[in-house]
Amino acid sequence: MKARRQKIPALQRAREEARSGNLWRAKEILSGHIASVGYSPEIYAAYGRILAEMHDSKEAGKFLFLSGLATQEEESLTGLFIDSVRGRPWQQVLSCFPRTALKDALTDYPERVRVELKALGYPDEIGKQSLGQPPTWRSRLGQAFAALVGLCFLALLIVGLVHGFYVVGRWLFVD
Repeated sequence: MKARRQKIPALQRAREEARSGNLWRAKEILSGHIASVGYSPEIYAAYGRILAEMHDSKEAGKFLFLSGLATQEEESLTGLFIDSVRGRPWQQVLSCFPRTALKDALTDYPERVRVELKALGYPDEIGKQSLGQPPTWRSRLGQAFAALVGLCFLALLIVGLVHGFYVVGRWLFVD
């Protein structure tokens, strides 16, 4: 009979890996946990701190900002992220966030996050369907192709009309 292994929570495993100097492994553990479990301020803060140790300041600032749990020393990192998105439309700011961090209402975020998002222009309530995704090169390529097909159709229509008027004109006036 096999002995049951006790499952260690992701946050604890990541902390152990970080203490052992395996920052990449700690990052992998937490990023996988974020993608599968969703929004958790504690996990976001831990992930931001791992990224800060790896000297990925802007990305660390983003996760520390989203956690709302940044310490006084970490405020410079959150400021770096906020400065990089300030002045952009709120939809573009939210497109920088992981999908699991997108909330329907401003009240779903911690107080510190709520205040800053409001300052960045985030509305009180939105639906996730209104967020959309930033256009990808494939969607832009599709739009360009559709425009090209439309222009070709328009050109053929004009050529057909001109030719039709020419034929009718010859039939009426020349013969």
